[in-house]
Amino acid sequence: MVKTLVLAGLALFLSCWALRAANAVGEEGVNWLRAARITTPEGAEDLPAVQRDGVNVVLFHVNGLPDVDVPPGVLYPDLAELRKQYPDLKIVIYIAPLEVQTPGADKDGDGKLDSGQQTFFTEHPEAVQVGIGGQPIVSYGQAAFWVENDAEDVWVTPTSPFVRERAIALVKKIASDGADGIWFDVPHFVMWWARSGPHWASFDRFSLEKFKAETGFDAPREVNWEDPAWKAWVRWRQDTMAEFVSTLREAAQSVSPTLRFGVEHYGGFDWRGAAEARAATKLRRVTDYLAHEYGSAARSPSRARYYNWLYDNAVYAFYRGVDRDHPTWILSYGDSGDAQRLNAATQISHGCCFYENKPPGMSGSADYGARREIFSYIRSQQELYYHPALRPMRKLGLYYSQQTIDRVDLAAQEDIFASEFFGVAMMLLESNLPFQVFTEDSLGSLEGIDLLILPGARCIGATHASLLRGFLQRGGKILALGENAIMDENGSPTRETGEALLADQLAGSLLGGQYLRLARPGRGWRRDRSDTVEQDPEQAQGEPLRQQLLAMLQEASIQQPLQTDAPRKVLLLPYCSDDRIIVRATNYCGVGPDELVPRPVSEINLRISLPAGRRVVGARQIDYPSGAEESLRAQVSEGEVSTTFDLGTHTLLVFELAPAEVVRGP
Repeated sequence: MVKTLVLAGLALFLSCWALRAANAVGEEGVNWLRAARITTPEGAEDLPAVQRDGVNVVLFHVNGLPDVDVPPGVLYPDLAELRKQYPDLKIVIYIAPLEVQTPGADKDGDGKLDSGQQTFFTEHPEAVQVGIGGQPIVSYGQAAFWVENDAEDVWVTPTSPFVRERAIALVKKIASDGADGIWFDVPHFVMWWARSGPHWASFDRFSLEKFKAETGFDAPREVNWEDPAWKAWVRWRQDTMAEFVSTLREAAQSVSPTLRFGVEHYGGFDWRGAAEARAATKLRRVTDYLAHEYGSAARSPSRARYYNWLYDNAVYAFYRGVDRDHPTWILSYGDSGDAQRLNAATQISHGCCFYENKPPGMSGSADYGARREIFSYIRSQQELYYHPALRPMRKLGLYYSQQTIDRVDLAAQEDIFASEFFGVAMMLLESNLPFQVFTEDSLGSLEGIDLLILPGARCIGATHASLLRGFLQRGGKILALGENAIMDENGSPTRETGEALLADQLAGSLLGGQYLRLARPGRGWRRDRSDTVEQDPEQAQGEPLRQQLLAMLQEASIQQPLQTDAPRKVLLLPYCSDDRIIVRATNYCGVGPDELVPRPVSEINLRISLPAGRRVVGARQIDYPSGAEESLRAQVSEGEVSTTFDLGTHTLLVFELAPAEVVRGP
């Protein structure tokens, strides 16, 4: 039987139910950390406007390793006073304890330390990171946009007792002053800096001693991926950085247990993150939240082509898969209000928290009116994006192998596995096939997954191979693209083990890397190129690859939770909880250089599978960024609900579910 449901007929019931649900949500877990709306004010005087615009988290910056024995208000504004004036704002202190600048060290601009200058390096040379060739990581002049033109800039080592003492004192000071959180930018051992490298730092005295004591090896002085000492060195760098982060977190929370500690890192999803000991998969274990800095399609008009937005979606899906129960904060940049509206829509559709600012720094706003619109909308709908009970509706899993990044991509200094992974993710998103990213840490949590895709995960250790065998024994399936499980986590051959593991499973050739090369994310698009499919040569070349992937998935006979006739540049992400299904729809039709307002799409048909025994009792659509709400006409049949909707930039489709029916015996 099919029946038509119109929200108006249940208006009173649903309005009361929604009010109770909203109140319960606030009590149960949509806290400030999970639903952060972030910016850095241009000064304390900017806080009234910040609060008016719907911001709930503000950052104040402390750089380097300052002396903490100072009166309130010196390192950052007096937090006690701010708390009195702005009780609803959460205050996070940004720290950068591994990079120290000394202004005025190179006033003549010759790239060298001026004679007679006292700097951090002249006073604490043993605290500075050292490259594999013995060179200290120190530069003079503007090595990066945030470094002053006449400054000395050094990267210090987390193994130095002096550095650790000063950094611990700093976080304890921040905690005792009453900050709600700490944002650590950035934990990494230097690989490249000031046009030099690779350094594979740090070969300072303290690190050499620590490495020897913990591994038994002398630090290797040349790159050799067959050398056990070199493999140990690469792993030790990441473990040591994670230990330093953990130490600072524990120190801060020993003073203020409610303080939340997070780290910023750039990218973190490819071999570059592994090279600098800042892989997101490993930093998650020692933090309360992760702040992912990422250069999105909104950064400049030349980047605003469809494939860059599609790649952004793949990156945010990765971050949410890695972070799991951790809140995901995104630091990206948009250069206009329209760019930020689409940027924010893309991020929140995956459940990420939006940080509004203007490039290239971290403060101010690209458009204050847009900021107010975006954050007002997020504040009013936060339960539909960030409630901890929400989970993605998916039958597909996509495996991200940090072990393969560490042993294959890093050794080659090339995006081999990463390209395969992100190319497959882009094709799944473009096909509106919901999926969830799994890593080594989450392979034991594959409940509800019918098919796991391995996109060339060459390195799979014995522990994780065992978890995959358990998944198969429980009835799960694997689609293995290219070579998988041919090495363990150390890069030692395990081909026979891999063949036995994947025997009788679906297999196919590598597709993701080819698709990614055709899509060319990160590059601009010629201004005279049309947005139509027929005149989009990249799509014409990549489409056969996507169709090959779809054919493999069809062979697996996996029933998908969502069916739609939406254009390929409309992405739909379905989520559910015990009492509702939410579809987050984002539109990229017509988007390109200098055009960041999507072309509206009318009459999109959508059909969604319902959980067993559940009934839809109401349906509504919420427009972004206005927050305007209207009822949806929904066709309800056995086991599914269908509807038709129009789409501007982004919208929410919300289907309220009646309580599960209890089946009683005779």
